Amino acid sequence: MNFEIPATPVGEFTVSPEIKTGEVETVTYSSAVVNGLIKGMENIDPALNIVRYGILFGTNPDLSMENATFVEADSNVEGLFAVTLSGLRASKNYYYRACLVFDGESYYGDVKSFETLHPVRITKFSVNDASYYPSHFEYNGRNYDFKYLCTSYVKIQNTDDVVDWGYAYIDPYGNTVDISLQEFGRTSVGDPRYAYFRNDPEASVKLRGYVRFKEESEIIYGEIQEFQIEYPGNTSVQLSNCQFVASEKNAEINGHIYDYKSTFRFDFNAQGGYWLRVGTEERGNGWDGWTLLPDDVMTPVDGANVLTVNYYYNEKDLKDEYNVYLRAVDTANNNTYYSDEYAILKYKDNVFTGCDFHVENESGKSRIVASSETDDIINAYEINVFLNK
Repeated sequence: MNFEIPATPVGEFTVSPEIKTGEVETVTYSSAVVNGLIKGMENIDPALNIVRYGILFGTNPDLSMENATFVEADSNVEGLFAVTLSGLRASKNYYYRACLVFDGESYYGDVKSFETLHPVRITKFSVNDASYYPSHFEYNGRNYDFKYLCTSYVKIQNTDDVVDWGYAYIDPYGNTVDISLQEFGRTSVGDPRYAYFRNDPEASVKLRGYVRFKEESEIIYGEIQEFQIEYPGNTSVQLSNCQFVASEKNAEINGHIYDYKSTFRFDFNAQGGYWLRVGTEERGNGWDGWTLLPDDVMTPVDGANVLTVNYYYNEKDLKDEYNVYLRAVDTANNNTYYSDEYAILKYKDNVFTGCDFHVENESGKSRIVASSETDDIINAYEINVFLNK
């Protein structure tokens, strides 16, 4: 154990007392055990009752017998003693020093400090789900791009003098939202809540425990705990419906006139939208010999999306199958995903006239699905695909 330089005595005596301030052994939210060392008093008869020693403590570093609380030690081992400081407040800084009183004179050790713990702490944090939709999610009067479903595991020490406890969520603007867990008693609680972020998918959530004791109106907050958030890796793309919009003749785009422009609408659901780039994947014998110039993509949101695709092409002998899947590229992990569902484009007289939506069953056979439901988040985007033979 490390001790500091000896204190300077006040007054002259026939002995040379020495007092040193020790370290903090244990700290809780309401108490602390600290120690000290006395020397030079070995020849004093305890029966004379002229020696007192212990620890002075308070919230002000200027500690003396006149302005601080003194906790007297009742014994020592070769000069080493320890006392318990009780009745402390949670998450508060305290100063302390060893003190020796001999024949009415005071001797002091160096001033040291410690901070009491907080009875409430977040022991674990997890992200269960996430959604991405620019400026769509509203919370506390502001709009956010990301919404995370998180679970905070909060634990409180068993104490009877608490009238309210829980944890606080600090939003990206620095506002604090208190979440009471008092109804759950004195136990560990896994609490699911949403966390919101403006434009950073890998931000961090700031939480802190809070507690309010009996006969105190003020809430005491613990230290801020910061948890890194990562966007969940459950990436997927699912085509949910297709719709033929129209075909028109002599369509102009980028200064070029094509014989036809055929427009299709593809409804789909995506997960992992912030990193995804979704476009069409043309498959089937009908596309043989066609060149895509170029292949445009959209950035979906998590949830329901609509991709409108305009096919520009010159008159051809349409034959065989023209199937369209959706292709999603995860740019963060460099992975590519394809929809199991697909659309078959129908044609008549060398022009597209409709489409069927197909879903494969477990045996690998497909069936036509007339319609499919999506959730209430709709993100629409339109791309142009130029097809030339």
